[in-house]
Amino acid sequence: MRFRRGTRNGSPPAPSSPTDERSGSADVTSAPEAEPGAIAPQVPAEPVGETASALPFAAGAEPPSAAGGSALAETPVAESGIPAPTSPHPGRVSRWFRRGDAARHRHHRPRRRLVVAVTVVAVVLVAASGSVVGVRLSQRYPLATVRPKIPVAAVIPGTVPTITWPAEVQAAYAIPELGVSGESGREVPVPIASVTKLMTAHVILTDHPLAPGQPGPSITVTPADVATYNEDVATGQTNIEVQAGEVLDEYQLLEGMLVHSANNFADLLAELDAGTLPAFVAKMNAAAASLGMTDTHYADASGYDTSTVSTPVDQLTVATLDISSPLFDQIVDMSSVTLPVVGTVPSYTPFVGTNGVVGLKSGFTSAAGGCDVLGLLHGFDGLPVEVLVVVLGYQAGTDLVDGAGVDALSVAREAMAGVQVLTAFRRGERVGTATTGSGSVSIVSRGRAAVVGWPGQRVSESFHLARRPRPGAHRGFLVGRVTVTLGFQRSEVKVGTGRRFPTPTFWQRVF
Repeated sequence: MRFRRGTRNGSPPAPSSPTDERSGSADVTSAPEAEPGAIAPQVPAEPVGETASALPFAAGAEPPSAAGGSALAETPVAESGIPAPTSPHPGRVSRWFRRGDAARHRHHRPRRRLVVAVTVVAVVLVAASGSVVGVRLSQRYPLATVRPKIPVAAVIPGTVPTITWPAEVQAAYAIPELGVSGESGREVPVPIASVTKLMTAHVILTDHPLAPGQPGPSITVTPADVATYNEDVATGQTNIEVQAGEVLDEYQLLEGMLVHSANNFADLLAELDAGTLPAFVAKMNAAAASLGMTDTHYADASGYDTSTVSTPVDQLTVATLDISSPLFDQIVDMSSVTLPVVGTVPSYTPFVGTNGVVGLKSGFTSAAGGCDVLGLLHGFDGLPVEVLVVVLGYQAGTDLVDGAGVDALSVAREAMAGVQVLTAFRRGERVGTATTGSGSVSIVSRGRAAVVGWPGQRVSESFHLARRPRPGAHRGFLVGRVTVTLGFQRSEVKVGTGRRFPTPTFWQRVF
């Protein structure tokens, strides 16, 4: 099919010459002039827009161009031999197709930009994510939050024992470790005989404290001291033989006074400390007043003077102070002592060294009767408890000192029966929890914490944090300690992780 030439003003196209099929070109010749008066044949015009809309340009075809305003455009032929489409408006073909091509380019450009933008964002996110992951993986595990799970207080179980008080005497008991005490009834000051020497020892050890194995200051025995000894023998007082020029140190003098109850050794200690006996007695009364011993008065250092009076409760006060000294405890627990001149002498304290009795001091005068301050020691699951009992004024039977000792031991045993053991924490018992976002582990006791107490007493318990574990901490990692307190007792035990602290997974560390 051949395309016809047209004009911009719609005039019919002129006939064209045949097309050379071999070269694909067409010869164009001038139309013959019409004869005068002849009517030109009318050639129907092709529909406008049909060819342009139905036949787009073939690839590589050149659009027709116009020379001048009325020149005819030549129809191009594609390399395939198929004529390229033309527009009914040859002068506008180039602009239309350029506009179409530009529109197609504008249509695809936002897509390319979107793809590029998405790619860049993805790369940035991947790089940032890798950086964040690296930072999180390199960070140390966080410290755990430790939450204790222990009761604030506990109560000692059991029932308070009923004490059978001995008749015809004044008596009282105390358990210093527990802060527990009891007395037989209304007390009145009475002579206390050699129980006085508890205060003598207290003043001496306060002014000249000694540790076990230390001799302390010494004194040389004078002829006057020998005369005092002879007087004691004549009056039936307990004594230990001395010789002029003999040197006795503080430790030896305490042994003779507390174990064998030698009155002359009490006087020698008074001279060693204060220079004279009256000066030393003044110190004894001052000490009693400072301790609140309102029913006590001292007239001498040995107790032989009947003006030296006191009560069981007051004597428990000074006895409690005495047993806090390891040296005192060591001496009063002896069944005998050996001294330079006299040699070995026995203890006058009933039952000492047997039945759990560990002292302390006995006494006797006709005015005071039999007196005894007894210490009974007993262990409760390895926890030692000492009961102190004072009995004054025993007058029944022939052996008044032993009689007072029997009564004192009976009271001590009944009081000891009321002591109870409270195990606050057992080894391996859970006392808390350590927690992080990735897991938790139990905090357990690494030992046993127990106290002894009196029925109804309240025991305080506390948790002390030393350091917090991290995930990965080994089993037994030390976290702190728990403390159990009752009176003078204080029991502590370390606590730690019950197993290895679990570490977080990869995903838990990253997210």
